[in-house]
Amino acid sequence: MERATATSGSGAEEAIANRINDQQDLLTALLKQREAIG
Repeated sequence: MERATATSGSGAEEAIANRINDQQDLLTALLKQREAIG
């Protein structure tokens, strides 16, 4: 699969979407940890 530079439209959007997904996974993990502790 060919990947364009990060500044190209779809490439940048995909990178942002991936970051958002990573952030949400992190938040979910933290919330589960807090529930387990609390």
